[in-house]
Amino acid sequence: MPKTAAAAVYLYVLVHSERRPSLAGAPSGLPGTGPTRIIEAGPGLWLVAADAPLARYGEAPIAEGLKNLDWVAERALAHESVVRHFGRRRNAVPMRLFTLFSSDERAQEHVRQQQRRLRRVLARVSGCEEWGVRLFADDAVAPRPRVRDGAPDAGRRFLEHKRAQHRATRTVPAATVKAAQSMVRELGRVARDLRRHAVPAAAATNRMLVDAAFLVPAGSRPRFRAVLAKAASAARAQGVRVSVTGPWPPYNFVDQAS
Repeated sequence: MPKTAAAAVYLYVLVHSERRPSLAGAPSGLPGTGPTRIIEAGPGLWLVAADAPLARYGEAPIAEGLKNLDWVAERALAHESVVRHFGRRRNAVPMRLFTLFSSDERAQEHVRQQQRRLRRVLARVSGCEEWGVRLFADDAVAPRPRVRDGAPDAGRRFLEHKRAQHRATRTVPAATVKAAQSMVRELGRVARDLRRHAVPAAAATNRMLVDAAFLVPAGSRPRFRAVLAKAASAARAQGVRVSVTGPWPPYNFVDQAS
C-alpha cells in the first residue's frame, strides 16, 4: 500500500512463518504510529510494520529526538516489545530501531533484494536468544593505599582523588585479563555464536575488559546460566566484575551472515 508524503512505513521485525502471523495481543508499538499490521514479503516471509507520520518520525524529528535519552528509551522499549511478541513463537529477524521505508513496496523490494542473506540469518538465529556479557576489572579487590588514622580530611580527599586517577589509567593485572578471557571461552562453548565488540577508549574509566554478545539456543539457557554462574564466581576471585543482560532478540547476529 503506497504511503502518502505525510507518512512512512516503520518496520519492527521480519517473521518466517508458513501462515500469516496473527495480530492478536500485539503491543501498540511506537508512540504516535498506527496499529501494527502485516506485509507479505515473500514465500513464508512477513514484515510486521506500522504507519509512521513523518511529522514525528521523519529525518529531522528523529535527529532531534536522538538528543533526548528518555525519548529514545521510550521508543526502544516499544520497539522491543513488538519484536519480542512476534519472535516468541516464530523464527524472526529483528529490525533496527527507526527502520523506515517510503512505502510497502519499497520495504518488500528491500526484502527481495536481501532474501538470500535474510534466509541465512533466519537459519542461524532459529530458536536462539541473545545474552550480553560485559566484564570489568574490579577495583574492590585491588590493593589500596593505606591512610593513617587521624589524617586530616583534606589529606584523605587528596589520596582518594589520586586513587581515582590511578584506577582509570593503571594496567590491569595479567591474572584478571586471563580470567576474563577464560570466561568468554567457556561461555562460547555453550553458545551457537559469539560476537565481541571493540572496547572503546573511553571505557578505561570504568575498567571494561570485554563487551560480548552470545547467541544461545533457547533450550541451552539453563546450561548457559549454570556455566555463567560458575565462570563468574571463578573470575570474581581474580578481580573480574560481571554484568549480564538478556535474553534479547538476536540483534547483534542479524548482520553477520553474508
